[in-house]
Amino acid sequence: MDEQPLSARDFGAAFKGFLEQAVTDGPEDDPPFVVRIREHVGAEPSALSVVSQEFEYTDHANVQIALDALLNADGGTPEILGFASPLPATCP
Repeated sequence: MDEQPLSARDFGAAFKGFLEQAVTDGPEDDPPFVVRIREHVGAEPSALSVVSQEFEYTDHANVQIALDALLNADGGTPEILGFASPLPATCP
């Protein structure tokens, strides 16, 4: 076969078509983690504010003890949800 190379314009149009099809043909269901957050807080997760607090590395154990005490205060067993990050954790 003698194929002609695509021009930048033709490639851009083909790639744009690919992206549009990927968006429309993508999964219709939200990821389970998003569904659980939405159910728990009663709001769309993407509309919520992000709040963070940094702690000294040496205080991480104290923070864990405080969280454990808070979560177990009512005598129940908390449900633990989590997700794996593709980024490595960093420690000083």
